[in-house]
Amino acid sequence: MQADWDDIRIFLAIARGGSLTRAASTLQISQPTVGRRLKKLEDAFQARLFDRLPDGFALTPEGTALLPKAEAMEAAAAALTAEADGLSPDAEGTVRLSVDEVVAQILAPLLPNLRNRLPAVELEIGIEHLFASLTRREADILVRDRPPQNTNLIARKLFDLDYAVYGAVNYVNANPAAKTGDRYRECDWIGYDALHRYFAGGEWLQERLGNRAPVIRHNDAAMMGDFVAAGSGLGVLPMILANRYPNIVRLTDPIEDLRRTVHIYVHQDIRRVAAVRAVMDALAEETRSIETALLIPPAK
Repeated sequence: MQADWDDIRIFLAIARGGSLTRAASTLQISQPTVGRRLKKLEDAFQARLFDRLPDGFALTPEGTALLPKAEAMEAAAAALTAEADGLSPDAEGTVRLSVDEVVAQILAPLLPNLRNRLPAVELEIGIEHLFASLTRREADILVRDRPPQNTNLIARKLFDLDYAVYGAVNYVNANPAAKTGDRYRECDWIGYDALHRYFAGGEWLQERLGNRAPVIRHNDAAMMGDFVAAGSGLGVLPMILANRYPNIVRLTDPIEDLRRTVHIYVHQDIRRVAAVRAVMDALAEETRSIETALLIPPAK
């Protein structure tokens, strides 16, 4: 029997998504097509690869045995694609970036310059908490302030991110403790919910609040500045983004424990692709001017 790579891709998508619907969405094909290709594959292997359960699809022992072989086939296909792409010396085509919400906000003003530098390159930007898999070609480049678990990736530093405590002018004026060390005991705070406390500043803030909890808790780092600017409480913000809000003031020096470094991460098989390499170089060049305006003192 000769395995069809298109059928193997469907097998992997179902195994990862747990349903025909999610697999179809991932592969951008119809659900009936996914079902037909799965049946074709199971007929070819003369084995049932998934148990159809009320809450989704679960791998059978036969499917579990096939999984690592299918993943190896996927990795080989990705390497071949990268090799073919790398043969072209021209920076053209689509480059997919995976970024978190904070990095997305920082990169957004740079996009016009990136487009001017690389007119033949189109960018797909996935904004998500979780890391996309570069091995599975879910993205070509990761831009993150913390390293992924995959140690086979090549890292390139872009810039440092500094964080500080901020509050809206009207809230700070109404709550003088915001300008003192009593802020953690007397002021309202905006923070992250328990599942997202790993975001920058989440655990740091909770340690200082002790048994108290932020009065507003959320899961979107991109919204922190808007919530603080609305005057509902104090919050921890990346300084480069906080400087975009005219009605908030910085209340502390940069928090040394929260400094993070943003890196580009790329798979070693992809780094030689002309378009990917060009985007990496352009990002490095465009982010050199990023500063956190440390000369602006905190409010007194």
